[in-house]
Amino acid sequence: MKPSHFRVGAYGLLREQDRLLVTRTRTVLGTVTNFPGGALELGEGALEALRREFVEETGLEVRPTRLVYASERFHQSEAYPQNQLVKIYWLVDRVAGELRGEGNGEDVEAAYFVAISDLERAGLTPADREAIAALKAGGVI
Repeated sequence: MKPSHFRVGAYGLLREQDRLLVTRTRTVLGTVTNFPGGALELGEGALEALRREFVEETGLEVRPTRLVYASERFHQSEAYPQNQLVKIYWLVDRVAGELRGEGNGEDVEAAYFVAISDLERAGLTPADREAIAALKAGGVI
């Protein structure tokens, strides 16, 4: 199926020591590991979406500090093939809140830290693997 819609998402990379926060998210095809964040809603800016999604998924309030990556290649959603995915990533700092490890009780099943050295084996989505490879190559993480 050829995509007919764009889905723009804003995602945060919360680093603590040599680990990044990830979420295990339920989709129509099963679970995936990705970074906290998600789709922009109508009338919402990317940073608003990032902050909202982060709180909803993890219980943490964050402050975006630096835009570090945006999708460079075509990514079609496996779960929703009508969508072309465009992902934008920011480094974020924790501002407040307690990590809700059990997720949000809806689509996010868990939130936890993964060692940066283990990200390749963490089951990240193709778009997230692309971002991590570029950020490692650029010395960002």
